[in-house]
Amino acid sequence: MKTLSMMCVLVLMFAFQTVKDKNKDFQVISATKQTSFGGVAGSPVSTNYLIKIIALRTMTLKADSIFAEGRIDRFYILKDSFNLLNSLKLTKGKTIEISVTIKSDSEMGGGDYQIKIPGSRATNPPFAVENSIIMRYSGGKNKYLTIRSVQKKPDILMP
Repeated sequence: MKTLSMMCVLVLMFAFQTVKDKNKDFQVISATKQTSFGGVAGSPVSTNYLIKIIALRTMTLKADSIFAEGRIDRFYILKDSFNLLNSLKLTKGKTIEISVTIKSDSEMGGGDYQIKIPGSRATNPPFAVENSIIMRYSGGKNKYLTIRSVQKKPDILMP
């Protein structure tokens, strides 16, 4: 009887163990965000995220999307300052940068000629994680990378 109750306790301990969101494809080095406020009435508010990650294995990364601020938008892999890629062959230990801009809806015109320009699509992330962004990708063992620590740079106020 004592053995049976001890086994039940052990089974319950392992059953209710928290699941760690350990990613086997990438390690996050840094993540920053900078928000720009348009100076003209109706201009969108855009937040640019720059994420630096290191590959933990050899794979072909295919960009999908990033969930942030209750919105989703496509991310790009920065090859250099000017070239954005949708996919990239990675080797173990290679450092890459990811860029995404999350935009709010904006409006142009006035009176009867009001035009609404959609920004990033509003959506819920695939799973709830507070104060973080989620990167969805393909080509690796995992499908999501959760980035919990994002450094905020000073806001840009356009004239």
